[in-house]
Amino acid sequence: MNFNGQWDLDIDDPRSLYYLMPVISNYSPHHTIFSPIDILNNCTQHYEEGSLLQAIKATTELSTFNIDKYPTED
Repeated sequence: MNFNGQWDLDIDDPRSLYYLMPVISNYSPHHTIFSPIDILNNCTQHYEEGSLLQAIKATTELSTFNIDKYPTED
């Protein structure tokens, strides 16, 4: 809700890391998605204080990383 994203099911690309998993989409102008379930799973497997917040920030604060200079598959 804080990032105006919405729950979705990743069904567009079978090669996607989150294929057939619930994801958050439409929160970024870069059309990225992330899986809160995957983040929680990783954080509980390898718990370190602050790791959940750090993972969420790394996923949602895309303005600090500019992907425009990298080549695309096209």
